[in-house]
Amino acid sequence: MKKLLSLCLAVLTLTACTDDGRTYVGEHNYYTMEPTEIAESPSSTYQAGEFPRYHVFRAKEWPREDLNDASSYDLPRVQFTWANLSERGVLEKGAPAYTDYEGRVKVWSMKTDGTDLRLVTDLPYKGLHRDMVYDKTSRSPNNRYVAMDAGMKVKVFDIKEQKMIDLPHKLTGPSGYIWAEDSSYLYYRTGQVGRVVYKWDVKTGQVEKTDISISGVGLIKDGLLYHVGTVGSSIREEKTNKVLTQVQWGDNLPLSAVKTTYQAISPEGDKTWAAGSRNAFYVDLKEGVEKPREGAMQYAIGLNSKYALTNYNAMRMTVKNNQTKQSWKWRALSNNGTRNPAIVYNVSANNGDWFKETK
Repeated sequence: MKKLLSLCLAVLTLTACTDDGRTYVGEHNYYTMEPTEIAESPSSTYQAGEFPRYHVFRAKEWPREDLNDASSYDLPRVQFTWANLSERGVLEKGAPAYTDYEGRVKVWSMKTDGTDLRLVTDLPYKGLHRDMVYDKTSRSPNNRYVAMDAGMKVKVFDIKEQKMIDLPHKLTGPSGYIWAEDSSYLYYRTGQVGRVVYKWDVKTGQVEKTDISISGVGLIKDGLLYHVGTVGSSIREEKTNKVLTQVQWGDNLPLSAVKTTYQAISPEGDKTWAAGSRNAFYVDLKEGVEKPREGAMQYAIGLNSKYALTNYNAMRMTVKNNQTKQSWKWRALSNNGTRNPAIVYNVSANNGDWFKETK
């Protein structure tokens, strides 16, 4: 495998390489290049290599995601939440002191090859303890908007305008977000009994109640709503809610063994994954059948299902090439502070390949 290019050549501003292996970003933050972790697996061959590990002590000094910076979008990107300085006890000697701001959960992103870490926003969780943030974020197809829950509120961050939008109807249970294919509206679930779902119009800001039923995982494509629930997957007509295809996994298993906590769907809507405490399931939704899974649960899936994340959050990244069965595992973030799921967006960049060089 060809070695990743040093991040000293990355587009992050105000960087300086030092003799101790640190590349500083601003005065107080830096990253180091660290070797991958090699594991044994019957379904993957773990690869040697080097990836960046980020040490962020002053988030305001870190470069922010910028929609006008084309260099950030030449690869698919991973979005996640992270309290960059979550524990007072992890500070190394001489590091800047812990502050409530640094300990707060923020939204971040990086390229799928581990480079180009960016701060997306530090606004949504102001005043909230990081343990109040549980669910994943959602990125609009045009990359501009980030939907998320913050405590019991539903929020959307507009990256272009750098403003936070509060949506009505507080959360009373699990959240869920599905964007229109053209990013013109958003379905969001409040968690109320009956799974009440609202539709927010991006242009007008108006919100209306719908008859749509969603969980947290799905997409809209060519007028069809592809959806992954806790016990099965389906394809429906968006306008009529008519079910065209439905697959319930785990035939002959009790509900306790079938119900899942984690779900994922491919960008094309043809493949879905789900996992619970006892089992994991794989469905070919195009064929409308459950198939035997191979390997670990895939939590975020790339274009044409070539690459996937087999890690739930971004503390330890594991990227798998489903075609070659190669995997790369590395610790991307120093300290603690993210237990929430990572997602992949900008999926069509670089023809869907997650590395600039063929892996």
